[in-house]
Order: sequence, then structure tokens, then C-alpha cells
Amino acid sequence: MKTKATFCLLLALLLLLAGCGGGNTPPAETDDTDTAEPDAPVWQPLPDYDPSAPRAEKLYSHEYFVETAHGVVFLNRGLRYMDKETGEVRLLCDEPGCRHDYKDKTCPAVASYPLLYVPENGRLYFARQYPGTYSIGYDIVSVGIDEGDLTPFFHTRLKQGDRITCMQYSDGRIYYTRQIYEHTATHSGHTEIMELESISLTGTSVRSEASFSSINGFTFQNGILYMCRYNKKTERVALYAYDPDTGTDKEICVPEIRKKIKGERDDSYKNAYFLFYGDHIYCCADTYLKEIDPEGNELCELWRNENPPYDPRWRIGTDGTMYSLGYDPHPIETTVYRQLVFNGPSVPVTETVPNLSGGNILRWKDGVPELFADLGERTIVVDFTVIGETLFMKCRVYDDEGKSTMHSYYTFGGRAYEIPKEGLPQG
Repeated sequence: MKTKATFCLLLALLLLLAGCGGGNTPPAETDDTDTAEPDAPVWQPLPDYDPSAPRAEKLYSHEYFVETAHGVVFLNRGLRYMDKETGEVRLLCDEPGCRHDYKDKTCPAVASYPLLYVPENGRLYFARQYPGTYSIGYDIVSVGIDEGDLTPFFHTRLKQGDRITCMQYSDGRIYYTRQIYEHTATHSGHTEIMELESISLTGTSVRSEASFSSINGFTFQNGILYMCRYNKKTERVALYAYDPDTGTDKEICVPEIRKKIKGERDDSYKNAYFLFYGDHIYCCADTYLKEIDPEGNELCELWRNENPPYDPRWRIGTDGTMYSLGYDPHPIETTVYRQLVFNGPSVPVTETVPNLSGGNILRWKDGVPELFADLGERTIVVDFTVIGETLFMKCRVYDDEGKSTMHSYYTFGGRAYEIPKEGLPQG
């Protein structure tokens, strides 16, 4: 613990010396950084999958891109696979004439988040929709992604209206959270329950593990289930440690929150989340980055932000390198059609969408940020995943008329290139 505390102090000192503590110091620019381009360079193979390497777990949302032994899988109008060696992208269905519709129970490309890869058996687990009478339902299925066996194996079916929000692997079982809406007589009309359930890697029987009022995300560490949950009494998120063997549920960290900014219409000022990387636990908010121990005690503060509500969205690569969104505000003007008069015609209205990162992504080295990728002022980075030294990004791009479309990018040499829906990156 003394060694870790010394490390934290040194890192914090480096951040202060670099002038990064305030969150508004311009990052050092690199010569090989440029805006996103349509043409891609020669593909550089991604590193082999190392199951022993620590991987960052973010406790608030799913990953848009998931690494497997030989590729990267993601959703883009169907489940797609990017080969690590060649960069070739293909839809995970080879059936001629297949519509890739969720009504087709045999199409492996029909998938929904979350996606989970288990290296022990080389299978990809995911949710997929099934047509319901009153609402959409979800199954949990898996395919042998490493061996190329794309025949979906059915594990379990959720009740119509229930959703799968998180999925993790631990000790031979797949754990997932099932979000249940139960109708009540109150004014809200429903109450939300999160059921933690599990299935074996090849089984179809479901085992109930625990029930909570909310779960934003979870991970297993040394047999303990760490969860980011919303506390209705304090109206804040907190980190909980749950011991499945004893049933002990302990609140270990309640992040501090900043004051609400005048004009804020939502509760984003209360937002916080947690990152796990090996034996490191990070508490992240839009005002700070802190490392805490397994009991929730603060070890050190690594970063302090003076520009809320800017959220850097911290990410950690397999080598421990930290990445974040930059701070370079560029509001984007958009055109939307709204009815200004009841039952009247829709008319174009100009609105402004904030883009606090300006499309910039930073890489942190020795506590100093450098501009790693610039996707342009009209690109909002929704989320990104780090694999090796390559970033995979989900972005919303606005054209000159203010219309937006979703795009997926990867980085090479500090530049961002669009991931094709099919075929090889263009050299």
C-alpha cells in the first residue's frame, strides 16, 4: 500500500507540474495527428489476445467494440467482425438471401448489446431480440466466434419487456442483469427492479443470484461483486461490494458531487462512474479522477477539472495507458423540425448541440496529455474502446446542414479512419 501511495503522489505531482490539474491546459500536440479521413492506410495487425493481461472494466455502460482472439466485433446494422490480421470487415452471416431480420432465429448477425467474449471457450455471448406480442423480448445466445461456428446456441429467454443491461464472466458462469419493469398503482406507473442472474457457459438453466433496485454496471474482483448503483435515498450513485457467499452488501464509496450549474436541466451534475484495471479502482466524475482502495478510501487525486460539465470519459488500454476526451468546446448548430403551434405544421428550428471535446481524444503519458486523435469539430465522440494502441470509436457526425449520422472509426498513426461496413480498409 505504501508503494501504491508513493506512486499516486508521484503521478499527482507530474500532473501538477504539467499544469493539468485545472483541466484547461492545452495538450501537447503530436506531429502525426490529423482529422478523420475516408481513405485508410495499410492495415497494421492488432496484437494477439492475451487472456492474462488486465482489462479495464467501466461500471456504467456496455462496450461498443469487443476484442476476441482473432478479431474485433461490433454492431453496425448487424453483428460485424473485423479481422485483426487483415482489417477485413464482414457481416457474421454467410447465408445467401438472408434478410438478417430478428424474426429469423438462425441468423447469427442479429444481435443487441451487451456483447461478451469468453476466452476460455472462444465464444461470443450477446442479447438478441425476438418478436413479442406486445413488446420486444430478448434471448441470450452465443456463437463459437474463434472457431467460426456461427450457429446461435440458445441459452435463455427473458420475459417480454425485460432487458439485459450488463453481462460479465466469472468462474465458469455468465452473469447478467435483467431489468424488470413492474406496473404499480403509483403515479409513475411502474417500478424498476434489477435481477442478477447467471447461466453456465454451455447451459440453459438460469440461477438467480440477487435482486437490487438498480445496477449501472458490475465486475467481479477476487470473488467480490462490485456494483455501481443508484441510491434512491441520497439520489446519487455509489460503489457497492457484494459478497455472494455471505450475502453481505456494503456501500464503500459515494462520489462527491459538484454544485449544479445555472441553466442545467438534468441531474448530470450528479454523474459519476468507476473504472477497474487490475488491482486499481478509479472513481471518475466530471470534476475529478481519483484512485481508491477496495474499501473505498481515497489513495490520491490524479486530475481536477475546472470546466464542468465536461466529462473526459476516461479509458485505459491493456498496457495501462490512459486516454480521455479533450476539452475544446465547439457548439454545433443543427436544424430540427418542430411544431410551434398545436396541430400546426412542422417548421425548421435552429438549435445548438454542445461538443465540449471538439472531437479530440487525448493520450496521457507520465501524467502529461497529448493530442492523440482529432476527428473534427463537428464530430461528437459517443464512446471509445482501446485495444493495444488502437482506438475504436462510435461517433455522431454532423454535416454542414446540421444533420447527423452515426459512424465507427479506428485510429492509426494518430489519425482516425472510418471502419467500412464490408471489405478491407482502403489503402
